[in-house]
Amino acid sequence: LGTYDVVISNSLGSVTSILASLTFASRPLLLAPQTTNGTFGFTLSGDPGFNYAIEATTNYLTWTNLAVLTNATGEVPFSDTNIIPFRYRAYRARLIP
Repeated sequence: LGTYDVVISNSLGSVTSILASLTFASRPLLLAPQTTNGTFGFTLSGDPGFNYAIEATTNYLTWTNLAVLTNATGEVPFSDTNIIPFRYRAYRARLIP
């Protein structure tokens, strides 16, 4: 976390980049899984101020984007109403830059 610059130099001289800010986000957690009346849900827990893509898979090779969640408070609920056709389904949250 902080502000950084880069100095590049060679035999002809040097140049300094503009300042860049570096921020780290902790890994999101998917908490409190629940199934109710054909709906699966969980709570995404992570750093406030970041956006996350919620993705699902049935084979761990192909992931389908289900939603984008904006985490304003640190925890965001998510519900998947399309679970009936799937024998099983895995979920992940991916930070969106």
